[in-house]
Amino acid sequence: MSTTTGQTNRAPIYLGKFIGEGAFAFVFKGYLPSGGVVAVKKSRVSLRVKRPSLQHEARILAMVQGHRGIAQLVGYYRGPHFEYIAMELLGPPIKSQIHDDLNALAPETVARIAIQLFSALDHIHSRGIVHRDITPENILRSLENPSKICLVDFGISLPVTPISSESPIGPKNFRRPVGTLSWCSLSSHHGNAICPPDDLESTLFVLLFLLAASLPWHIPHNYGEKLSATIIRIEESKSAFVGSALEDVDCVLALRLGQILDRIRGAEIPLGVTPPYAELVAQILAVSKCTLELDQQLPLDWTPCSPPPILNQRLAHPPAMRSDEKTEAPTDPVDVKLVNDLKDSRGDKYPDSNASDYQYTWFPNYNRDRSLTLPEAQAAICDENLPACCVAPGHLSGLDEPVYSDSAQMWSFQQGYYVSHPGP
Repeated sequence: MSTTTGQTNRAPIYLGKFIGEGAFAFVFKGYLPSGGVVAVKKSRVSLRVKRPSLQHEARILAMVQGHRGIAQLVGYYRGPHFEYIAMELLGPPIKSQIHDDLNALAPETVARIAIQLFSALDHIHSRGIVHRDITPENILRSLENPSKICLVDFGISLPVTPISSESPIGPKNFRRPVGTLSWCSLSSHHGNAICPPDDLESTLFVLLFLLAASLPWHIPHNYGEKLSATIIRIEESKSAFVGSALEDVDCVLALRLGQILDRIRGAEIPLGVTPPYAELVAQILAVSKCTLELDQQLPLDWTPCSPPPILNQRLAHPPAMRSDEKTEAPTDPVDVKLVNDLKDSRGDKYPDSNASDYQYTWFPNYNRDRSLTLPEAQAAICDENLPACCVAPGHLSGLDEPVYSDSAQMWSFQQGYYVSHPGP
C-alpha cells in the first residue's frame, strides 16, 4: 500500500507545537479538522528509502491494536520529505513522576501499573510481537482515562524469534545490547535473541525502580562515562543482582517482583515461551488491595512518596562520576534546538509550505536494516490493513493553534477519522 502525497482523500491533520522526541522522530500535537487532538510522530526520510523506520513502527502498532494499554493508532502517512504516524495523544511518561532518589510511587500504584503492564505484554506476545524496549519513558499516562497507562514506542519491536539451542552469544564486553541499557534484560547483554521473558525482565526493572526510586546500575546524569565502560558496569551489576536479595526488604510487592525475576533467570520460564501472565497478575493482586474491576475504575495515584528505606538502600546506585573523572560528554545525535533567526513562522523567511520545518534540525533517516524489518510478505499483509491518514506540510504557529479544554484534549475515537485503506 502506498501512502504518499495525493493518495488519500482524508482531510489533513495540522501539526502544532513540539511535545517530544525519539531517536528517529520528533513528536507534535496534531489537530484534526473535525476537532480534537492527536500525537503525530514526524521523521525526515526520502521517498527513495524503501524501508523507513516509522513505517515499520506503524505496522507493528497496527498488529497489536485492541488492548486498552496500547496506544491507539490513527494512521500512517508518507509525504515527499517526511513520514508520519498519528496516534492517540497521551500524557507524560511515568518516569517523570520519579524526581530523585527520595521520591517514589506508592506500592499500591506500582501494583496497579504491574497488573496493566502484564496484561499489555500478554496481549503483545499473543500477537507474536516482542516490544524490546520497555522503559519508564515508554509508558505514558492516559489523558482520557486517569485509571490507565499505555505502552508506546514500538520502533525496535519485532516478531518473536524462534529460540535455538545453538543461538550464538556474542562477546559480552563488546556487544551493545538491544534496547535501553538500564532496562534491557541480562540475556540481551549476552547477545541472545530478545524474546517474551526479556520484555518481562525489563518490566520488572521498571517496577522496582518505581518502588525504590533507584536501581543498583542506573546512575542518573552520569554522562561522562564511556559507553564501553557503562555497558560492562551495568552488565556486571545486573549479573550480581538476584531477586532473593529482596526477601527481607520492607515492601512485600518488591519481594514478589524479586521472586518473579528469579523465575525468569532460573529458566523456570523458558526463553521461547510466553510467561504465564494470568498467574503473575494473580500474584500481584494477592499482595495488593486492588481488584481487576477497581483497577479499571479508580484513578491512579501519582502522589510522590518516600520509598521504603530498606528497599531504597538495597537498590541504591553508586555515586555519579566526579567532575574530575569525566571525559567530554557525548552530544545527542537528535538536536531539537530552534534556529533563532527562523522563529517567526509568519514572515517572508518561510517561502514555501514546508518552510516552518526549518526551525528544527532534521537528520535524514535511511533504510532500516533488513534484519530489523518485517519479512516482505508479512509487511505487504500489514500494509493492506494499515490505517491511512494525511498530514498537512509545515506547522501551525503558536497563535494559530486551536485551544481546547482539558476534557477535549483527547481525540474521540468514535469520530471515525481513520480508514482501513487509503482513498482513491
